[in-house]
Amino acid sequence: MGTTWARDPRFTISLVGSHQTTPALIGQLEAGRQSGCLTIESGDGLVCRVYLLMGKIFHASGPAGEGESALTDALSWSNVTLSFDEKAQLPDSRTITAGSSTTSAVTGPLASEPAAINKLSTDPRLFVMSCATLGGGCLWILVPLTLIGLGAVFHGNRAVSNSFFGTALIALPALLVVWLALHVGFRVMFYRDAVRVQGQLPIAEMPRVLDVPPGAISGQPELILKMQTRCPIGKLGKCWIELYENGLQISRGPQHPEPRWQFLYRDLLQAESVDVVSVGTKGGEIHQSFVRVITDQPRMAFLFGTNMWWLQNQKAEMLVNKLREHRVPTFTESLDT
Repeated sequence: MGTTWARDPRFTISLVGSHQTTPALIGQLEAGRQSGCLTIESGDGLVCRVYLLMGKIFHASGPAGEGESALTDALSWSNVTLSFDEKAQLPDSRTITAGSSTTSAVTGPLASEPAAINKLSTDPRLFVMSCATLGGGCLWILVPLTLIGLGAVFHGNRAVSNSFFGTALIALPALLVVWLALHVGFRVMFYRDAVRVQGQLPIAEMPRVLDVPPGAISGQPELILKMQTRCPIGKLGKCWIELYENGLQISRGPQHPEPRWQFLYRDLLQAESVDVVSVGTKGGEIHQSFVRVITDQPRMAFLFGTNMWWLQNQKAEMLVNKLREHRVPTFTESLDT
């Protein structure tokens, strides 16, 4: 199945190796507030044309007639070829009204206003898990110390004192296992939730190659960072983050043509500097800095950072500062574990 299309005139998207569906493409066109004609051609030669005006389905015509019947018929076709002409002239009459049952079924949440961006600090599941992890760490330290203290208090009663000391020896490794399990659970949830954002495309339909218009990102980069990267399609390993005058590029490096994403700074919704604070084995605090960047079109979330906090914290700070220089909305938050 071939798919060629243009959305926002500021940039184009290439979908490499994906299986784009008609509802998904219409949803993206609506999210991008596009105007033009989407041509849907089935494998046996049937053709339906769907016209959009500022992201709203305006008219459809095909073998089943016009309006919702034509659109519903085209949505049932398999093995289709899709193409979008943003210069097509719109028809004089409107046959599909906004909010109809057909358009709602096609576009779902993408047809509405852009979804609000969830922040990691406001994620209720992360908050509960972070509190549980913090509490588990406190119990691992406080309970054995309390038992040892009680054993010392009752040193005159050897049997009671030995009972407290024995319980402390058992509680220390048991509570450590509980704390480690909570800590691992928090990390798994953190990495998963960090790359989920409201309004994003299904993972199978996310572009693996995205380019801005030629010349928009050119010349020597202002900053190049190599950081461990995660996104909705999975863990990407160490990626190159190249920041130019007008935008940035995220890739596996010059030797890897994909995945590769380019974004103009004006298409970055926000950048979060996330400080994950953990209690060290010697009682001190360990601060691990991550950077979460959320893009608009398509709606995606990238998480930059790794558990090797001594290597990544400085890079995270450099990335956030450079994005702030280019007027990308940034903010700082902290999660205690």
